[in-house]
Amino acid sequence: YFYVSYYDTSFAAIGDSEASYTFILNDTVKFDKNYQYDIVGKTDYLLTGSGRVWYQNIFESTDNEYLAAVSTYFEKNCLWDLSIYVNDVLELVKNGTGECGYYTIDLDNYVALQPGDIFKVIFKITASEASFPISEKITSNKMLYKPGVSFFSTDGKSWTDFYGYQYSYGSGESGHNYFNQAACIKAFTSKGLDSDVLNTIIEITDVSSGGVQAVAGHLVAAQTTNQS
Repeated sequence: YFYVSYYDTSFAAIGDSEASYTFILNDTVKFDKNYQYDIVGKTDYLLTGSGRVWYQNIFESTDNEYLAAVSTYFEKNCLWDLSIYVNDVLELVKNGTGECGYYTIDLDNYVALQPGDIFKVIFKITASEASFPISEKITSNKMLYKPGVSFFSTDGKSWTDFYGYQYSYGSGESGHNYFNQAACIKAFTSKGLDSDVLNTIIEITDVSSGGVQAVAGHLVAAQTTNQS
């Protein structure tokens, strides 16, 4: 290891996709589990020559837990759309803008998962030449990586399985050769949540009599309708 000053502006330049990164190993974000196939991290971006591209990873939940956040890399300035499916049912959508770098995206509403649930994390990227991050060192991922878990698409309808996929883009020093990779998407879950209140809206209908009504929902909230 070695020391780098916090004031250094060139070693990890902002916007440089090949810059170094620091991982803070403390418990500031309380995620209990990390679902991933890109064990060694990003090794390249898959270039398609298209202005839009979709990529997804499919995971199987191993516990009663809540999907709390996901992460991925962006090569350049882009628009991103995120969709979360559980057992083929759309549970959450979110969108935003991104710049070059690695991002952890907190979900607005946590998504409940049970053991055996199949959940999909799908990103759509729109950019001048859309690309997405891949991990090519699959020998490090062999205990987790298998056919049918990581896909990409250029239209959002027809999906190509990354397992065994081979492709060449460009030529010479700027060319890219792809073979047998996985998309870089991580999914973070938490068990430290109270399921009785996480998805409950509490409506206070009469403060004087203490009447309380619980309605199923996705947010904890209190609404007062009568304070007499």
